[in-house]
Amino acid sequence: WSSLGSPGSVSSESSCESSESKPTQFWKLDVWEDDARRRKRFVRNSLGSCHPEATLKAALEHGAPEDAIQAAQAEFHSTLAQVKGQTQELIDDADLLVEDRELDIDLQGPVNMSTPAILISPGIAAPGTVSITSSELYFEVNEEDPDFKAFDPSVIRYCDHLHGKWYFSEIRAIFSRRYLLQNTAIELFLASRTSIMFAFPDQNSVKKVIKALPRVGVGIKYGIPQTRRASMMSPRQLYRSSNMTQKWQRREISNFEYLMFLNTIAGRTYNDLNQYPVFPWVITNYDSNELDLSSPNNFRDLSKPIGALNQSRREYFENRYSAWEHDQIPPFHYGTHYSTSAFTLNWLIRLEPFTSMFLALQSGKFDHPNRLFSSMKSSWSNCQRDTSDVKELIPEFYYLPEMFVNSNGYRLGQLDDGTKVDDVELPPWANSPEEFVRINRQALESEFVSCQMHQWIDLIFGYKQKGPEAVRATNVFYYLTYEGAVDMDNNSDPVMKEAVENQIKSFGQTPSQLLLEPHPPRSSAMHLSPMMFNSSPEDVC
Repeated sequence: WSSLGSPGSVSSESSCESSESKPTQFWKLDVWEDDARRRKRFVRNSLGSCHPEATLKAALEHGAPEDAIQAAQAEFHSTLAQVKGQTQELIDDADLLVEDRELDIDLQGPVNMSTPAILISPGIAAPGTVSITSSELYFEVNEEDPDFKAFDPSVIRYCDHLHGKWYFSEIRAIFSRRYLLQNTAIELFLASRTSIMFAFPDQNSVKKVIKALPRVGVGIKYGIPQTRRASMMSPRQLYRSSNMTQKWQRREISNFEYLMFLNTIAGRTYNDLNQYPVFPWVITNYDSNELDLSSPNNFRDLSKPIGALNQSRREYFENRYSAWEHDQIPPFHYGTHYSTSAFTLNWLIRLEPFTSMFLALQSGKFDHPNRLFSSMKSSWSNCQRDTSDVKELIPEFYYLPEMFVNSNGYRLGQLDDGTKVDDVELPPWANSPEEFVRINRQALESEFVSCQMHQWIDLIFGYKQKGPEAVRATNVFYYLTYEGAVDMDNNSDPVMKEAVENQIKSFGQTPSQLLLEPHPPRSSAMHLSPMMFNSSPEDVC
């Protein structure tokens, strides 16, 4: 497996800022998952680059100093010269590891059903056709579709399944999913420890597809019988039928594993950046040289949403809610969400394929350095003070040290104070990205978090997610982030429909509600009181 490894192991020669002109070795995060649904494997990336064109465009548009613009121009031209001198292989090294099935796409046996479908992959929604025989599933993209032609070619290159074929024997689990808040999608988990997601024209098509696929249910992990009915269950029905809550209460599984389970059944997926898994901030101290995990002062109060930790900011949001007057739009505390595709891409900007997706979202340039993820301390303080920032985290903060390292040598610019944006600035108590991830995970599994986790679950997945309890908890988001807020099927105006879809994509999507009553606590000997936690700084900007 010579093509597998970690980008952290690449020498500094491979950085774009190296003076050597030898071809660079780039890496990308692979879609393979381990048993805990962590994506930790890196493969060589033949499509990789330092994106000098994005550096140059950002320098020109953000008014960078003249010497920075000249350096960006020189780098851009030298990269062009290098590319000219390279011969392009017909097939990438990484693709040699993949079976030859996609080259042999001929259908085996009669087609039992065929339906229009959209392949949902990070950064792309590719229209095409799903065909199902008695033993295989096929997807063929429609390359002539205007929606497909509108996608950035640099993002399409990272999409693996535009001409896909999967044997029934590979399918291990089938979940019903939402796409753009409509219950019209499915996600298949495969023996290769990868997953694929499709959206269909309507719910009837989803039922037909599930009936035509093998009877695997949602797999064997969650204690739910492997029936086709299980694959059609709503997230709430999956939660009620599963044995995972009892396992978590009895401490048979970790906090990380339980949160990953809740995310999975609530429709959060690595395949749709608009519905990426959500994990909580748990540490509040990013200043000290040492971090005492036995002190509650270093932990967040998980009974409150991010926007309500700071009292003066909470009052600001509550005043907005109570003063809201609009005929069509219901009142809300937060106009932004805790999870959007843009936030996810900003967290993962140093890793491909997310860099290319971020640039496609930003018109081909790196965002202003002040808005890029550059420091743990400033990211935490922003989501305590800034009235338009209520971001939670993604699971990678608890397992992927490579996300904090600028291993591809991108030139990300300088902050207003002249600090260069490069590797993410870690708190003093972490000497390396590996140590930061280890301590962050240790905190997630700590007794302080175990005792409160059920209260955070109430806010994100549970009874405080919407309705009167959400109002009381200062936890109401813009109405288009909730399922059931809009009926696409009865929206006959194509312009209006497209506008609503774009709003759903940019505002974020609240997970499916899993329970309507308080989530049970984990068995614990510790009793927590709100007085144990430090309140957040009072200044609001």
